[in-house]
Formats: sequence, C-alpha cells, structure tokens
Amino acid sequence: MPSIETRTPEKGVAVITFNRPEKRNALNLDMMEQLCEILDGLQSQSDARVVILTGAGPAFCSGLDLSEATDPDKVEQSASLLARTLRTVWNCRLVTIAAVHGAAMAGGGGVASACDIVVAAAGTRWGFPEVRRGLVPALIAAVMGRHMGQHDLRELLLIGETEDTERIRQMGLVNHVVGPDELMPKALDLARKCLLGAPATQAKAKQLFDQMFGISIEQQLEMAMAAHVEVRSSPEAREGVRAFLEKRKPAWVE
Repeated sequence: MPSIETRTPEKGVAVITFNRPEKRNALNLDMMEQLCEILDGLQSQSDARVVILTGAGPAFCSGLDLSEATDPDKVEQSASLLARTLRTVWNCRLVTIAAVHGAAMAGGGGVASACDIVVAAAGTRWGFPEVRRGLVPALIAAVMGRHMGQHDLRELLLIGETEDTERIRQMGLVNHVVGPDELMPKALDLARKCLLGAPATQAKAKQLFDQMFGISIEQQLEMAMAAHVEVRSSPEAREGVRAFLEKRKPAWVE
C-alpha cells in the first residue's frame, strides 16, 4: 500500500493523502521524498490549480518518524528532507490547502502551516513537543513564525503543550474550524473558490507575499537547518527521544 495517495476529485484539484494510518502518518524519508516529487509533478501540469493535503486514519500527521529522525546515519538526511518538504509546500505555485483532523504534531503541524490555507476539524489537537525530546523545532518555526505573533510562537515551542484547534486558530495558524464531517467539503469548497481566480496572478501573488515580509523562506530554512542538525546529535536529544520511546520522563542533566 503506498504511503501517499493522490486523487483528482474535480478538474484542477488534487488531493494528496498521507497514508500510514498505523503510524499516525508519521513522516519518514520515503513519504517526504514522495510528497516533494508529487508536488513538483503537479506544478508541471498546466491544468493543476489547487492541492489539498490530508491524512488517512485518526490523525493528519504525527510529525517525523523518530526511528529515522534520530538514527545517527540518517539525522542530516531527515533534516534536509524536512527542510525540502517545507520549502516545496511553501513555494508551490498551486494554492495549497491543509485539511487537518485528529492530530497535527511537530513536523505535521509544520507541513500544515506551510500551506496557504488551513482548515481543521473541531477537536483536532496540535502539539510541538520538540523541546521535551531535547530537539529544537527550528525548521517548523521558520514557517509558523510567518503566520503568528512571537509571544504565541514562543509559548507553543518553548513549553511544548498540546493545544486544541480553536486556540491554534486564535494564534493565526488555522483559517477555519469545522465539524469533522465538514472538513473535506469545506476544503473542496475553498478549492472551487480558488479556481475562480486567475492562476498566473495567484502564483505571482504568492511570490509577492513571500518577498514582502523580510528574509526569504530559503534563508530562514538554511539558518534553521544548521541549528536543527546540531541539536539532533546532542546528548539531550538522545536522552529525550530515548525517554519518549521508553515512555518515561527524561533525565535532563543540569
């Protein structure tokens, strides 16, 4: 069974579904490679206009697959692919819509934040617990920080508590909160409205929005990448992830 599925429910609209429900759609190397390749392919199709990202099973995405993300031989590859994934979603010429349900954790919340529009089902839980694993959420901060105020960003990323989707909407990461049964209908409705716009103008507007707000996403991700890789190899990261996998509190050394 493919870890990512793509369908075209209507002309001009593609739905990309993360399809590892048994792993709560945790992003492994293969999934991130596939997502980037699919988005690159869609951008080369003249009739493609809107992409909806969603997840199969009980969660949108639980973040990176930690079994790979903390493997010493895969640390840099995993971080590099996450940066590429966020960059590809953010820079996509198509309008991108995240249809989020269940849970959007860590890198999963980051991928949703990289989309142009975010629709979330009521009851969705959002969490960015990286600091509790001894990790720095540098890469996702690069995209999240473009949507929300510094105080909210620091609270989310420095404390690492799980928040409900209404609180996340108030912080600026979610556009619409709907009932669970309304999630995909709402995403499709927004996609249809996007199709009424001029495609080249929408693509140009996206570029302009990115350029208007200071440092480019490429520069931010490059800066974040260095910090991300450095901390992933630290003793705190090793202890934090080991404690998470062993379901115990980490023993931080002060």
